[in-house]
Amino acid sequence: MPQSGGVTGHVGYDVSLMNEYEQGSGPNVIWDAHIAVPLLETDPDQCLAGLHLEPCECSLSGTALCERLFEYESMPELPEVEIFRQVADSCRGRAINHASIADPGILEGIPAQDLERLLKGEYLRSSRRHGKHLFLELSGAGTLAMHFGMNGSLKLVSEGEPDPSYARLQLYFEKGDRLVYVNPRRLGRVSLAENAEAFIAETDLGPDVLDAAFNSHAFEAILASSKRDIKSVLMDQALMAGIGNIYSDEILFQARLFPGTAANQLKGKRATELFRAMRKTLQSAINSGAGSEQGVERLPKGFLLTQRHPGGLCPRCGALLETVKHGGRTGYYCHRCQPT
Repeated sequence: MPQSGGVTGHVGYDVSLMNEYEQGSGPNVIWDAHIAVPLLETDPDQCLAGLHLEPCECSLSGTALCERLFEYESMPELPEVEIFRQVADSCRGRAINHASIADPGILEGIPAQDLERLLKGEYLRSSRRHGKHLFLELSGAGTLAMHFGMNGSLKLVSEGEPDPSYARLQLYFEKGDRLVYVNPRRLGRVSLAENAEAFIAETDLGPDVLDAAFNSHAFEAILASSKRDIKSVLMDQALMAGIGNIYSDEILFQARLFPGTAANQLKGKRATELFRAMRKTLQSAINSGAGSEQGVERLPKGFLLTQRHPGGLCPRCGALLETVKHGGRTGYYCHRCQPT
C-alpha cells in the first residue's frame, strides 16, 4: 500500500491547468489512504482509474487521467489564499537577506538569477490578496505575484527546520527564518509585477468577491448579464475573482440553489440571498483556518465540504449527494435541498 501523504483537506480542480496533463507533462500519482486524493509521484502502473490503493490493470493516461486527477486534486481558492496572505503579512517590514529559487520553471517573465538579485536587500512592505492571487509588495523592486496552482501553499519556516517538500522559492530573512513558496504540481506561478493593480488589469481578473466595494448590486448585475449556469458564473475569474469548484458547491448548497440554475434567473431577493451566502461561506472558511486539517474539523456542522466526495451525505437531510458536470467541472449537490 502506498504511503499516505500529509494533505488532509477538500478536493477540487481548475480546468485552466488541465492542458499540461493532457499533453503528458503532469506527474503520475498515488492515492492518499485516508481521503483518496492523488498526492505523490509513483510508478506509472499504479491504478489511476478509481480509488484502488494497489496496482491493477485499469491505469489511465491522457484525458482520462486528467479528468480523474482534477476531480480529486485540491486547489487553493480564496479562503486558502487569504490564510497564506496572513502568513506573509506576519513578515511585513522584514528585510530579505537573500532568495533561493530551486525551480526556475515556476517563474514567469523573469530569469531566476535576475529575481534572486532583485530580491536581495528588499523588505516586504505589504501583502494583498485578490481572488486566488497573492501579492507581496516589495520596497523597491515591484510586487511578487503568486498563484498556487494545485496543492500550493506559503509557509513560514524557522531557522534550522528542514525545507518543506516541493519548496520552489524561499525568501530568507535576516534572522534565518524564511518564507517558502511550496508547489507540488509545479502548476503554480510566480512573477514580478509593477504592482497588484497592473497585474490584475493585465490578467483580466474580475473584482475580488470579498472586496468591500463589490456589493450585492454589482453582484446582481453580473448575474443578469449571463445565461450560463450559476456554478460556472461563480467560477469565472473574469467576472468575479476567488471562487473555484469547491466553494461554488458550498455557496450554492448554503443558498439552496441547484448548480444548473441560469444566472440571469436570480434577481432581487434571490440574488441578494446568494450574495450573502457567498460572503458568509467564504468568511466562515477563513475563520476556520481553511485548507488545514484543523480547518476542516472546525467548519460549521452544516457545511457540505466535509461530505464532498463519492458516497458523501447531505449534512442537512442525509440524502446521498449527487454530481453534475458544468463546463467540464464535477460539482456536488443535494437533490432534496437544491431542487432543479
